[in-house]
Amino acid sequence: MTPVKSAATVLAIAMLAWPGAGLSQNAADKEVRSTEEVEVPRSALLRTAIVVADADRSKRFYADVFAFEERFDGDITKPVNRELLGLAEGESARFVIMRGAASIGGFDLPTHAIGLLEISGTSPREPASLPRGSGLGPGQTMFAMVTDDMDYVIERLGAWAAPIVAGPVIAHDGSEIEIVTRDPDGMRIHVVQKRTLP
Repeated sequence: MTPVKSAATVLAIAMLAWPGAGLSQNAADKEVRSTEEVEVPRSALLRTAIVVADADRSKRFYADVFAFEERFDGDITKPVNRELLGLAEGESARFVIMRGAASIGGFDLPTHAIGLLEISGTSPREPASLPRGSGLGPGQTMFAMVTDDMDYVIERLGAWAAPIVAGPVIAHDGSEIEIVTRDPDGMRIHVVQKRTLP
């Protein structure tokens, strides 16, 4: 016999079986349904977008260091985006979508795109203040990247004079090697490579 889910279900069944209980069939059905599990709507991260000072420079950085490919580059200065992005009169917005590998080392990567948002106008916006070194601050955003060639990434970071603020370190019981770096706008990036253990 299937176990009864709750006391409310027992009450609903009893009321149906008891003549003159004053509970209609529809009300009893609603009572039973209210005790059943309801599927909660789910959400997923589509991509992360960062505000950059120079979209062309950022495109080159992510393409050169991480082999990301451009999927979209265009002006998105429309009335609805003016409101959503808080654009002032005379400001325009350019949005770039860069996509990385969909799988690495046999692991599927369902979220593998980043957005680069450049806002330009007569009054340049001041860059946000970021913590120095490897420290973290409230509200700070960071990327987590996975690569199949850490030596290559480190070499390309050197060519860009991008700092390595932490690492390389062996992490997660020796199964990964990880570094922390920053992109041209100071975005914190954790780069991980899976290791082949002896």
